[in-house]
Amino acid sequence: MTTPILRRDKIFIRDMAFHANHGAFEHEKDYPQRFMIDFEGEMFLAPPAETDEVRDTVRYDLVAETIREVVEGNRYNLIETLAEEIAEKVLATYAGIETVHLRVRKPQASVPVLCSEVGVEIFRRRERRG
Repeated sequence: MTTPILRRDKIFIRDMAFHANHGAFEHEKDYPQRFMIDFEGEMFLAPPAETDEVRDTVRYDLVAETIREVVEGNRYNLIETLAEEIAEKVLATYAGIETVHLRVRKPQASVPVLCSEVGVEIFRRRERRG
């Protein structure tokens, strides 16, 4: 009897910075604000590690560009919606990525207390078929 292998391999891109007009308030729609995004994607990394071929993995530059397209190409009232849209697009685009963990941070959010940033963190898993 073989023991199942626990696979928790990840790729990640941290501290991506974007300027966009997301927010529920009028001034947020009129003036771009900075958004910081951290991405992690679980995928099995043994095959690309074995072949040492870029074709066998998910390219970081393409994932980052996909995230940029969502952040800069649309407007959302809520960063919750922004995070959902990013996760859905990444899972739909990259078959090798099984889960997405995102942190969307808004350093200049309109809150009545002094803080460095506000944000959301979500985890999404690819739906299993079968």
